[in-house]
Amino acid sequence: MRLHRGLQTAIIPSSSASEIVATSKEGCSATRKKERWWRTLFLNWHHFALVVIYVWFGSLKIAGLSPAQSLIEQTLPIASQGTLTFLFGVWEVAIGVALLHPQLAKGALYALFFHLFVTTVPLFLRPELCFDFPLVPNLAGQYIVKNLILIGAALETRRALLYRRH
Repeated sequence: MRLHRGLQTAIIPSSSASEIVATSKEGCSATRKKERWWRTLFLNWHHFALVVIYVWFGSLKIAGLSPAQSLIEQTLPIASQGTLTFLFGVWEVAIGVALLHPQLAKGALYALFFHLFVTTVPLFLRPELCFDFPLVPNLAGQYIVKNLILIGAALETRRALLYRRH
């Protein structure tokens, strides 16, 4: 029997009305706890994933081991001998570390959004580096297009930060 917006309870013929209401309240409370647990896990996972990706990929750039180095240097020829790649790596690690600190997270997210905007530049300035055929991205193009999921995770993290403050 449906009592209110998805709350369910079984009615046993000998049950009184108070038992039915008590069952529905307990079910509601348990449902809210489960929803809160999943929401917390979901939000923390987004946040954790952003930190790991930014620190890991940034560290690869700093060490000169990033597969994106050639893409950066081919897109922006002013990048001499990995200098721009190194700076991108420092920027990424700084974003990842700042996301760990609650008071710096908001600014880190703005830097992250700007970073994701900058990383889409090859799609428009040098599409031949990103696509084998129209709408068929090669590995470099896929590397850039996957940033859409990072944008989604960052937006959700931003919403969670606003939600926690109010």
